[in-house]
Amino acid sequence: MMRGRRKGDERFRRPARRLTADRALGRLADGFLLLSFAYVAWVLLQDAAAGAHNWRQGDWLIHNEAGAVRRGLFGSALLRLSDMLGRDPVSVVIGLQLALLASAYLAFRALLGRLPGGALRVLLAVSPAIFPVFWVADPDGALRKEVLAFAGLSMVALGGSGRRRGPVIAGSAFFAVGLVAHEGLVLFIPTYLGLLYLTSAHRSLPGSAVVCAALVLCTGLFAAVYAVGTTGAADTGAMCRALTQRAVDGRMCEGAIGYLGLDAAERAAHYRGIVASAEMGRFVVSYAAALACFAYMATLTSSPVRTLVALALLALPFLPLYLVAVDWGRWISFHVFTAAVFGVSAVAAGRLRLQRTPSLAATAALVALGLLLSPAHFLRDGHYSALASLVAWIGAPL
Repeated sequence: MMRGRRKGDERFRRPARRLTADRALGRLADGFLLLSFAYVAWVLLQDAAAGAHNWRQGDWLIHNEAGAVRRGLFGSALLRLSDMLGRDPVSVVIGLQLALLASAYLAFRALLGRLPGGALRVLLAVSPAIFPVFWVADPDGALRKEVLAFAGLSMVALGGSGRRRGPVIAGSAFFAVGLVAHEGLVLFIPTYLGLLYLTSAHRSLPGSAVVCAALVLCTGLFAAVYAVGTTGAADTGAMCRALTQRAVDGRMCEGAIGYLGLDAAERAAHYRGIVASAEMGRFVVSYAAALACFAYMATLTSSPVRTLVALALLALPFLPLYLVAVDWGRWISFHVFTAAVFGVSAVAAGRLRLQRTPSLAATAALVALGLLLSPAHFLRDGHYSALASLVAWIGAPL
C-alpha cells in the first residue's frame, strides 16, 4: 500500500517540479530583460557624459541643413525639436533613445507573455542575436534606428494577437517613423504585413489594419524613393558646422556623419576591403548559434520541417543588406527578431502548435549559448559575449 502511494505521489510531484522549474525560467527571462535594459540605459548615460557617441547618436543627427542626404529628414526634425526646446541636439537624441528603449523592451516582454511557459520565453529572451542580448554583447551596434522597428513591430504583434486597436495603431506609427529615419527598415515591411495577417488583425480590426497598412506602405514607398534620390556624397563639413553651432562636440562628425562624405566608389572599396579581411568561418558560427534556439523550437512543433523552411525564408528580405554594408551582425539580428515575433504570433494565434515542451537540459544549454556567443555588429569583429559584458559592468565598481 505504501509502495503504491509513493509511486502515485511521485507521479504528482514530477509535474509539480516541472511547473516550478518553468516558473523559475519565466522569472529568469524577466530578470535578464531587466538587467539588459539597465545595461543599455547605462551605456546611453555614458554616451551623454562623454558628449555622445559618433555612431550611436551620430546616425540620428544626420540632417538636411546643408542639403538633402539619406536619412536627413529625420535628423532635421530632431534639430528643429532641439531648437524649439532650447536644448542641445545630443540630449534630445539620448532622451528619445531612452524612451524608445523602454518602449521596445516593454512591448517585447509583453509579447513574450503570450507564450505558454517560461522555458519558451527564456529561449527567445536570451537568444544570441535578439536585441536584448545583441545590444549587451556589442553596445557599438545598439540603439540604432531599428529600435523604432523593434518597438513598433512588437506592438503590432501584441495588439493583433490580443485584438486591441491601440497597440496596432501605435506600433504602425512607430514603424512608419522608422521608415523615414532609416531606409533599410523598408525591408521590415513584409514582416509588418505578415504580422497583420498572422494575428488575423485584418479580420478582427479590419478598418484599423487597412488604414495602418496603407500608411506604412505609402511611407515606405516615399522613404525608398527619397533614399534612391540622395545616394551621392554629402557635404559633411557643412553638416558638421550646423551641429557644432548647436553645442555638439565636433568628434560627432567622425562616425556615421563622416561616412556620408564617401562617394559610391569609396563606399564600395571600403566594403570590399572589410569583406576580404573578414573571417567568414566566425560569421557562419555566429549565425548558426543565433538560429540554434529557433531550430530547436521547430523540433517541438507538429510540423518541424515546414517550420524550419519558414525560418530560412524569413531571412530573404534582409539579404540585400549584406551586399551594401558590413554591419552583418545587425542583419542577423533583423532576421532573428522577425523569427521571434512571427513565432510568438503564430503560437498565440494557434497557427503553430507545440507538441512537446522544451527540456530543461536543452533550455539550459541554449541559454548558456545565448549568453556566451553573440554576433558582433561589425563583420570583422566576429562575435562577443553578453555575459562577459554584464560581468565586467557589475564587477567594475568592486
